[in-house]
Amino acid sequence: NAFFGDLLEKPRRTKSYPIAFIDNKINLDQLLSINKAMQYPTAYIQGPPGTGKTNTILNTIVTAFFNERTVLFVSYNNHPINGVFDKLRALKYNDKTIPFPVLRLGNTDKVKESLSYMRELYKQVESINIFEKTLDKRKDDRKERAKQLTELLKVYEDYIDLNERKETINRLIDYQDQSAASPALFPFELDLQGRQMKQIDDEISAKPKVTENDALKLLDRNEEEFLQYLYFVSAKYVKRLKEEKYAELRDIINNDDIDEAAQALNKYISDSDNVRKLQRVFPVIITTCISAHRIGKAEPLFDMTIMDEASQCNTA
Repeated sequence: NAFFGDLLEKPRRTKSYPIAFIDNKINLDQLLSINKAMQYPTAYIQGPPGTGKTNTILNTIVTAFFNERTVLFVSYNNHPINGVFDKLRALKYNDKTIPFPVLRLGNTDKVKESLSYMRELYKQVESINIFEKTLDKRKDDRKERAKQLTELLKVYEDYIDLNERKETINRLIDYQDQSAASPALFPFELDLQGRQMKQIDDEISAKPKVTENDALKLLDRNEEEFLQYLYFVSAKYVKRLKEEKYAELRDIINNDDIDEAAQALNKYISDSDNVRKLQRVFPVIITTCISAHRIGKAEPLFDMTIMDEASQCNTA
């Protein structure tokens, strides 16, 4: 709508999702970034080194997993995706490794490593007992606690959006003042300076101020409880490998000929139906942009795609 002269309209937002994170080393802007990534079809996150982009990616993946969304995380380079994968597979609860259902795919060596990882997780979860009602209750509790935070982030996001639109209007007005504007644009300029600017100023004045402390007070700081939840729900996902529909995949994982198994897994994931089955066990897949095209056919297969350094990526 801005193209047609009205800068008051906002993009439509979709439903809200509870935010989950593996630690409380997070600030208001990172929380908002995760919130936007879950809500909107496209979210662009920019920041200089050291501002917490990697931590934001980690928490976005965990949030998506908590909300039962599938994720493809890609990068042009191996370094950032290896770093995220290593942190996810190193998560612990009570000194026990959390069997987080994530796969790191890629070249032949990475596929072989993923086969070993799947076999390791499958053995690990055999002795873990899952209590569904307890998991459901804890998830419901976290959803309830997340509602206030989500509402607060909506207010903060609205405040940022209004200020960004005000800045855009001011830049347009400055441009008009410094250039020989056509008389035909005078009504547009008057509308910017009058109706649109006044309406935005009124909306900004009506918004309550949101501080980082406001958000931090609403964070669920019981990290141990969440890690416990993550431990058992991760095991629940991996235990699905026991189902009859995964007989072919189990045969591939348990094949002692690692070269043959790697070839078979690559063939398996080239079929979109197999990818959808795989996502019920491993909803998070990490790979390079170049290797991503080997996962299924050219069709939407993931609820969320995260690209690190997206300007360097080809199509994932």
